[in-house]
Formats: sequence, C-alpha cells, structure tokens
Amino acid sequence: MGTTLENLKSIIRYFAVPKGEEDIRIVYDATASSLNDCVWAPSFWLPTIDSLLQSLDTDSWMAERDISDMFLNFELHPSAWPFAGVDIAPILEPEELAQVSQWYHWVCNLMGFKPSPWSSIYTALVAEEVIRGKRLDEENPFQWEKVVLNPLGPSYVPTKAWVSKVHKDSSLACDLFTFVDDECITGAGEELTWQACHTLGAKQAYLGIQDAARKVGEPSQNPRAWADVVVHVVSKLGVCVLTLEEKWIKLRMIIEKYIDLLLAGAVELDHKDLLLDCCFLVYDTRAYPGMIPYLKGSHLLTIGLVGTVDDEEAELAYLMRKKTSMMARAPSSGPTPIAPHLLADLRTLKALTESPVPPLQVVRPTKVVQVLYGFANASGKGLGSTVQGYPSRSLSQNPSNLLSGWVSGTRLRQVIWIRSSTSPKLHELVLHLRKLEMRHGLILHVIHVLGKRMLAQGTDGCSREVLLEGVMAGKDMLSFVDLGKSPLERSPCLLVWIQSWYLDASAEPLSPEDWFERGHGITGGQRDKHNVWIPTHEPSGHAFTCRADAALEELLKAHHKHFNTTHIVVISQLIAPCWNRLFHKAANSPLGGCCSSLLQRQPLAAWASPTHVKPMQGIFCANFASSRGDWPPCRQVWHRRFYECLGQDLFPLAVLHDDCKTEWVKQGRRATRLNTACDGVHLVMTFRCELCWERNLAGRDMILPADEQLRQCTHRVNLDAFAGQAKSTIASHVRGVKRSLKILSALNKPPSIELTPWAPMMIGDPVGMSLAIEMLMYSVSTEGQVKEYIQFDIMRKLRSTLSRCWDSLPPGVAEGVAFSKGTGKVRLTPCPSQSQWFADFLLGARKIEWAMTPRNNFLCPYWL
Repeated sequence: MGTTLENLKSIIRYFAVPKGEEDIRIVYDATASSLNDCVWAPSFWLPTIDSLLQSLDTDSWMAERDISDMFLNFELHPSAWPFAGVDIAPILEPEELAQVSQWYHWVCNLMGFKPSPWSSIYTALVAEEVIRGKRLDEENPFQWEKVVLNPLGPSYVPTKAWVSKVHKDSSLACDLFTFVDDECITGAGEELTWQACHTLGAKQAYLGIQDAARKVGEPSQNPRAWADVVVHVVSKLGVCVLTLEEKWIKLRMIIEKYIDLLLAGAVELDHKDLLLDCCFLVYDTRAYPGMIPYLKGSHLLTIGLVGTVDDEEAELAYLMRKKTSMMARAPSSGPTPIAPHLLADLRTLKALTESPVPPLQVVRPTKVVQVLYGFANASGKGLGSTVQGYPSRSLSQNPSNLLSGWVSGTRLRQVIWIRSSTSPKLHELVLHLRKLEMRHGLILHVIHVLGKRMLAQGTDGCSREVLLEGVMAGKDMLSFVDLGKSPLERSPCLLVWIQSWYLDASAEPLSPEDWFERGHGITGGQRDKHNVWIPTHEPSGHAFTCRADAALEELLKAHHKHFNTTHIVVISQLIAPCWNRLFHKAANSPLGGCCSSLLQRQPLAAWASPTHVKPMQGIFCANFASSRGDWPPCRQVWHRRFYECLGQDLFPLAVLHDDCKTEWVKQGRRATRLNTACDGVHLVMTFRCELCWERNLAGRDMILPADEQLRQCTHRVNLDAFAGQAKSTIASHVRGVKRSLKILSALNKPPSIELTPWAPMMIGDPVGMSLAIEMLMYSVSTEGQVKEYIQFDIMRKLRSTLSRCWDSLPPGVAEGVAFSKGTGKVRLTPCPSQSQWFADFLLGARKIEWAMTPRNNFLCPYWL
C-alpha cells in the first residue's frame, strides 16, 4: 500500500533470489532491522505424522493441497504498518518512479517478521472451522457422526486408530490436516476424498485464501510426502510410513561422517555444523520413533551439556539450574567437546539404518499375529516375569535392572524412551527390540506399573513364590491395568475435587465428540447470506475438563485460536511416554506428582523443584483460584525454597557479630530463614503474590522495566511478614491443620472453619502493603547519622506519621470512640497500619535485632 515517508518509522530490506532457471523471487527480510527486538510471539504446536495417522486405515485415500504464498494470505496488524516500510526506488528507473509513489508499506504478513508464522497459522485455524462446516450436515463431505475410541484393553484392535471420527456406517470420516501451508485431506474412498478437496478449495477461495493449483494432487493411497514424511497404504501390510529416499541417504551420510571423525580421534566438533546436522536428524527420524532415543548424545552437545552426561543426577541438576537461573547455552559457533556416549549412539543409529533404502514402518497392520499383555518384576531371579527373560543362569546373576529391562518396569521405560542405561547387555536387548519394530512390524507399548498394581496383580508375589494372588488365583490380567477407562471413570470423585478448587464450579468434562467442537469453544453456528456455515463460539473464560491424552492435540489447536478458555487436563499416568513430552511442552504449569494437571493460557509461576511437593507443602496465593473484578485467577504457587528474595543487591542483610567481632555462628541459618518462605504459611496468615499486589496497588499488571523495583519490594515485604511468625509456630499450625483434616475425613464432616485459602480477596490495600513498601524504601534510601544505615525506630516513625494522617481523615474521625477510659483505650479501626498483617511485617523487620545492642548499634533490616 502506498504511503509517505512521514508515516514510516522503519524500512524493510529486500533482495532477489533465483527461482528456477528463468525467474527470481523477491524476499523481504524483517530480521535485518530491529523490528523483531520490539515484538513477541508465543510458541505454538504443529501437527505431526502421528496426527495424520489417527484418521487412516486400510481403506483410506489421501490428497495433497497447498496454500499459495502462505504469509501473503493474512493481514498484518495495522499497528505494525509504519514499521514495515518499503522503498522501491532502487528497482525503478527515474521516469517510472515519477509515475508512482516511492514509499510503500506491508499490509500482509512478511518473511522474517517474528509473529508472522503464529499469526498466519492462527488465521488459518480459524478459517479451518469454516471449511469443516456443520458436522451433522449429511451433504458436508467433512460430516461425521461420533468419535470411536480404541484403547488398549480387552476390545483393543491393532488395525484401528486409538481415536477416530466415523460416519453412521462406521467408516472413517474425511479430515483435514495442515502443516504450515501443506494440507492433506483424508477420506474413506476416492470419490469422497475428491468431494472434500472441492469443498476445501471452494471455501478457501470464499475466504480469500489462495490455493496453489499447480500442487494439487489426485486422491491416492500412495501420495506425495506430507510434512516430509511419506504415508502409503499397502494392501498386504497396512498403513506404513517412511521417509524420502534422498533424505534417508543424507541421514546415513551424516551418521557415517561423525563415526569416521570419532574413530579418527576427534575430541571436539564444530558446534554450528553439529547443530545443523542434529536438526536434520530430528526432522528426518519422525517416521521412525525407534531412532529418537539415540539422538540424545547429539542433542546434549547442542545445548552444551557434556562431560557428565552419563550421570543422571548431574543432568537433572543442570536442567534445574537452567530452569531457575536461565543458564546460558552452548555458544553458537566454535568447538564443542564430545559427549561420552555419542559414538555408541551413532553406532546404534548405523545399525538401525543399514538398509540402503528407507524401510516401511508399519503403524496399522492388516493382519495381527498376536496381542500379548504381561506384567513383570525384576525381583530375585525373575520368577515374577509374565514373559521370562533370558533363561540362562549367567544373566540371573547380573544386576536386577537387566531383568527389569528385559521384561518391563521402570528401567525398560527409561531405556526405550529416554536411553538412560549404560549396561551393554541391556543396550543390546533394546536395540534388538528396535530392529524388530523396523523390520517385522512389531508394535511395542511399554507401560510403567506402580508397585500397588504389581502387588494386587500377583507378579510381585510370584517372584517370592506366592502363587495364590491376583492372576494366579484366576483373575483377569487386564483387570489390574484398566487402560480403557478414563481418569474420571476410574475415580469419580476427581471431578468433584476439581470443581471444589476451581473458581467455576460448572466446569464440565468433555465427551470425545466435544474434543473437536466444545473444546474449541464452538457451540453451534448459522449460515450467512451466501449459505456458508459460520460457527459461533462460547463466551471467553469457560472451563472444560479433558479426560484423555488423545484430546491434547485438539486442545493445542484450541490454544492457538482462543486465548481465554481454560482447560483442565486430567490424564492417567499409564502410558505416560505417549503424552508426557507433548504435555510438558504445552502446559504452562504441569502439577507434577498429582493425578491432574493444569493447562491454561495465561502465564503461570509454578517453580520447578528437584523433589515432589507433598500435600500441605509450598505456598499458594490467596487468589490462586479466584477471579476479582476483571482480573482472572493469578495461579501463583511456589515451593518454599524458591520463594526467595529477588533483590539481594537492593536489600542486603546486615551481618551479626559476637563480642569477639566474628560472624555469628548461626548467621547462615538466620539468612536462609529471612530470605525464604515456610511450608503452609498461607494457612496461618494472609499471603498475596506480587501479581495480585500489582493489581491492587497500581490497577494493572506491571510489565515495564521500571516496575521491577516495586515488584522486588513487594516480594521482600512478603518475606518480612513471613518472618514475623516463628518457623516452629507456623509448622505447629500446619500440623494442626493436617490433624484436623484427618479427623474430619474419618467423621465425614465439613470443617468448622473453611480451610481452603482460595477465596476471593478484596481489591485494595486493607493490610498496609503500600505503607510497608514505603518504609522499606525509606530504610534503604536514607543514611543514618552514626552508621550508613538508619535505626529501626527511625524507619518505624513513618508508620506513626501515616497513622496520624489517618486520624485526620473522615474515617479516622468517625472511629474516635474508645471502649474504655485511661491508658488502655481500645477502638475498632480499619487503618491499614494497625492490621495484624502489618504487625507481622514489623516483627519480621525487627528480627534483625537479635542482640539488644546500644542505641546507635540498632540495625535496620536492610542497609546499603
């Protein structure tokens, strides 16, 4: 769009690149300016080959489509127009320039602009709702009747998908999958797939989205690659996946290259080349999940974790430091030391890629030889193994984890999914299983079973020669691992518990059909004047409970489109490897160690902890689950060790000394107590997080750099209020709450006092936080007459001043009547400086006076 130079604030650089042999393409590069430094774009999810496979069976057909010039189909936000200017003078002759404007600006998403991918895919997902149309309309090619689940259990059919949308006749419904601009339409038959393709093209044209007609593919059971993975329906095998032949050859070349370098004695690798090759390995192995665990060595090199990579505790410590302190990653260039087991991983990958052509990976077979379910225990000599491991006597003398790796259990889950074993025999065993997967169509599901299930099922007793428990007594094997039940079916009280702490008690569980509509906020629709079905949506802020791991992908799509709908995801721990990685990437705050987890759109402040938080541990904001006015629930929760002082440079603690002028022996313990919170402190005193106080005091979320000091002061004042109560007193009250809850549970009686702290707190400052912050800043910004810091009594005078000011105001005058005469006058007052919370703050601030020293040595809690 044409404009003037006065309306532009930034110019976008552009250049030409060859397109074919006789054409060029103009590339506009927004990365060359500082525009990307001033914008932010959220991360988002893209479908994978597993998403496509959910809608395929042996009767499925597929067709490929493509959105032409993806970014140019979607509008750039008008606020960015002045910063996306274009000067066309360099490419025009003077006489041509005299006839047109020299200055233009972008009105569509442009290449190199950070939010362009997110914004374009967001709009494409909204358009997809219109393209799919009314799902119950029988004239709609994308019509479907119900969702059929096929969980692991007695009725499990390996030839069917775990979750599928079907017609009334139980045939698979047509579906649409979009990977950026690559589209794939699936249908049960060639004719139905053609109809779905026609509907897609027509509605995209109606919405103004260009269809790349030159890339339209006919419906086929052997189509081109989608997302660089090829899917074929082979009559004798079933649904199979493979990678492109040229990519398979490149994959083998990369593996050979690094093996040769390591065998030649190389001790360092170029980080930039390694990063490019590692990205290609990750991208190209999506068709072969068995290879993914063996990319660990190269991945750890790219993030800079080398030298102690075989030490799982060291790796966990690294990840925790990275989470909490934003530890820097490896440099973007230069040499990188080699990880210890990189060569072993590369050799394993070489063994798995020994085929000269890409092998067919069967994901949905036409024939099933056998479906086996089994429990196993690694105790003793493996007598509790449903499928006995190596029968040789030598193996039974090896460590227990070898047997566990052969039959099942935690070690096998770790080895198969995250490659965490250093045992050569166990490594060889898992490699053998991987080869069976790639060569002979073995489909392996590893399930981590807790000890209680193992005891009830009888395998644990079998290992101890107790043969009359569980399945040994004639009970069904699958009754002990109910994979076909959702968490709410397995534990009906779970929904009641969720509704008890969530602010909206009407939070409802979604049915499988609702995953594809209600979960996206779609409540119905109506036809416009052109007879096109336009969906209508739920009001913002509604809550849904999703019950199965298969709903995660639909939830992530809904995340991208609608920001104000909260989803509570409840997933069983069983088959955790199938959903754990995706869930933790998607969830803002996964509640580890719980039977449910919270996934919502607004950022959460759940700090990572190397240990699980047990019941009654940690601290919760009083508004954790409560909305106030227009403010949503804050969702702020901390482990006590991670709620610590944010500004040690601003609030340095004075060091106490004894009579010999040496540091007090308990100075370190005292500093820890004053700088960290206590478990359960929110049960015995009012606690509101910094986010809530920002909203109370400033009426907004403080996101500007200038607000950081106020946030630090609020955090420090909260810690001082915690210190006003003795740690032993807080612990005693928390034990009392636990004891009371145990008694109430035994009596099935509601509590005498509502113990849940998540009740809405008023907006405002009735406890004196603003005054406490002012006193805190007064103490660190004022120099004393004798020392470099002021006395505590001097800092406290500010409270007296503001209390007197309160007495001069109409509320203070109205409350000036005392209950008694004389010096012990008592009166009711809402004055913030007289609240119990403020008294706790003063006690905590005075804790620095451990020894009653002369007046001039009285110490303020903080000094510069």
